[in-house]
Amino acid sequence: MIFCESVVKYYQKTAVLQSASLKVNQGSLISIVGASGAGKSTLLHIIGTLEEKDSGTVQLDGVDIDQLKVKDLADFRNQKIGFVFQFHHLLPEFTALENICLPAWIAKKPESGIQKEAQVLADILGISHRLDHKPSQLSGGEQQRVAIARALINKPKIVLADEPTGNLDQENSSEVFQLLLKLRNEYGLTMVIVTHDRQLAAQTDLTYEMKNGKIISELKNMNGENPKTS
Repeated sequence: MIFCESVVKYYQKTAVLQSASLKVNQGSLISIVGASGAGKSTLLHIIGTLEEKDSGTVQLDGVDIDQLKVKDLADFRNQKIGFVFQFHHLLPEFTALENICLPAWIAKKPESGIQKEAQVLADILGISHRLDHKPSQLSGGEQQRVAIARALINKPKIVLADEPTGNLDQENSSEVFQLLLKLRNEYGLTMVIVTHDRQLAAQTDLTYEMKNGKIISELKNMNGENPKTS
């Protein structure tokens, strides 16, 4: 589902990614760990087409993203990829329901279907009683649940999560992470999570460690495949 080969990214003259390669099978849940500045978030943003690479190959669901024109790439991102960030990026003037529905409105999906899917997700995530509240009226854990529902409203094949529990206390971190695991299974998602929390990372299928812009090792977790070191 995700294929990255020899991805290179420079900021000014500094190499942030140095020939980073990654393969993620359909339906897998993998985590990427490493020190700050290792290139984890940059790689995730390039996979999500939010940033451009300087060289290398990125294919998502069999599509070479370099072959897509700007509008086609935006449509592909909206329909195929869901994003969850550490800082929820909810629109403060919108209710929780409106924030959830926003990607589906952009995709111009039928309003009845949008409302139904938003309610289903809200029920799963335990926020159906908070849908008419603005982000400022929600707790940090509730805001992150809204962000997760927003990421899934278009039924994407891929979900990319950048430190999704990094701004939460331990109890909320564990709850949100367990919800991500549940949603992966329920929706058959391919999921990549960047995290500093190695205890949470150990609950994913595979953990990759990054250092100096490269993936240096692959660790088999409880539900993982064969480990290897590169």
